Order: sequence, then structure tokens, then C-alpha cells
Amino acid sequence: MPIEKMQDRIDYLKILIYGDTGTGKTWLAGSAAAVEELRPVLYADFEDGVLSIRDRDVDLLPVRDYNDLREMSALLQQPDPDDEDSLKYKTVVIDSLTELYQLNMEVQLRAEQRPQSVPELRDWLKCTQKMRRFLRHIRGLPIHFITTCQARIITDEVTGAISRGPDLPGKLAGQVGHYFDIVGFLDASLDRGGETVTRSLQVQPYKRVIAKDRSGVFELGIENPTMQKIYEEINNE
Repeated sequence: MPIEKMQDRIDYLKILIYGDTGTGKTWLAGSAAAVEELRPVLYADFEDGVLSIRDRDVDLLPVRDYNDLREMSALLQQPDPDDEDSLKYKTVVIDSLTELYQLNMEVQLRAEQRPQSVPELRDWLKCTQKMRRFLRHIRGLPIHFITTCQARIITDEVTGAISRGPDLPGKLAGQVGHYFDIVGFLDASLDRGGETVTRSLQVQPYKRVIAKDRSGVFELGIENPTMQKIYEEINNE
């Protein structure tokens, strides 16, 4: 593998956005389409909930079964027709990792000929391994990777400490952040008059919220975040 100069590297965004239902995760991820440097965008929709980005210029791929998963993998490898050294899509959005994991579990149970069964420990282990391989693979691609996830309360098995993190099974919930440069908890609140909604993306671990920012350019969080704002801050534009 050739040695690279740090100044020659392209900083591809690798972002995980998680939060409760209705906080605006889909809208935030879809705002990548407004950033010229991030287009074209492939939006892999696992949740059938893209009404908030209906006006965005994205290539939408509904993912509902194994064949759709294979098509998504093929599209991620598709070369740019105008540049054989680049991929067609500059950005892929996966909405959401929670649903991707569930779909992988359905595929796993069908493969074991137990489609209606309760998943066993070996099923969880296999699905977690598949998710890790997928995340390592997509992280290594020369594209921007943005994904969403539901949020849940996580209890540490050893200490009993409670924290807020991505809604993924077992230890994966606390470890999934290793594959991303930014992990943000998206929250929404109303002003005192109950009229104005303010959204904030917490990217620093504070008050037992799982978060991170490898870029080092953000403080505790980003108020009313957009992908344009995040991209410009990271690239000092």
C-alpha cells in the first residue's frame, strides 16, 4: 500500500446521526443534496419515511429485501462514467442503521429456514459481524457516508451506568461510533412560546450521551445543523 501525504488526502465525511423519532434525522441527512461538493447523493431508504426530503435532488433507492441490499452494494461500486478513477456517487445516505440491522436479521433467519422464529444468540452474533464488515467496507470507500439511527437508553453491563446511544443490539450500540468521524445526537426543542423549533446536534460526550468529533472544529454541539454548515466548518470555508 503506497504512503500518502496527509495534505494530499481528501477528507470524506463519515457521519452518524441518531435521535428520537421526529427530531429531523432524515431532513438533516438529506440536506447533503444542497452541498455541491457532496453531489450526486444516493439515498438508501430503509424506513419509507422520506416525505421531509421530497424536494431534494437525490437518487432514492428503497431497500426492502435482500435483492435491494445487493443493488445498493452494486451502486456503491459503480464508477463515474466521466471519470473511471472515481465512483458515480460522492455521497451515500443510509436511513437507517436500525432498520438495516433488522433487515439483515430477517435475511439471516430466512437463510436458517426459521423466518418466523425468535432470533437466537448465534443469529445476533452473525448479524453483528455482517454489520461490522459492512461498516468497515463502506468506510473504506472514497465517498462521503452519512447514516441515521434511532436512539435508545444503554445500560453498561459492568457498571450499570445509563447513557443515551444509537439503537443497535448489544455492544454494537457503544462501538458503532468507531467507524465514524462524527457521531451526533440530534435533539429538538420548542421555545417558551411553543412556536419555534430549535434543533441541536450534540457531538461531544456530555451528560451520558454517546457522541464524538474527530474533526476537532465543533464545541458541544451544532445549533440548527445542516450538511452545508457541517461541511463548511470542517473544510474552513
